[in-house]
Amino acid sequence: MRLTKKSKNQQKDTTRQIGDKGEQAAADWLVADGHEIIERNWRTRYCEIDIVSKKDNVLYFTEVKYRKNDNFGDGLAAITNKKQQQMRFAAEIFIAKNAQYESCDMQMLAISVDGNPPVVKECVVLE
Repeated sequence: MRLTKKSKNQQKDTTRQIGDKGEQAAADWLVADGHEIIERNWRTRYCEIDIVSKKDNVLYFTEVKYRKNDNFGDGLAAITNKKQQQMRFAAEIFIAKNAQYESCDMQMLAISVDGNPPVVKECVVLE
């Protein structure tokens, strides 16, 4: 038996690459729904917002959760109250740093993506 090293084309995607594909599927879904993507992976010291988008006069702060399958539950279950608080805090910082959006309403979204290739499964408004 001879062992050979996998070529770059045969190597599995890293966790980051898989997450990026899930976020891209979510961004594409938002654009198809009429959103303008403002930022991707916007970070503060305390939290990251996966996607910041705008539709009409509403600024959306979206958390994307990808699962290859739902054997271990839906990705949305991973969005805890603490994560939602961090998202709100990060959204307030974003608006404070981007005065052109001060007059916009603010909404938090969570998008569940699964499968290979990734497909948006569900989008929910966070309270």
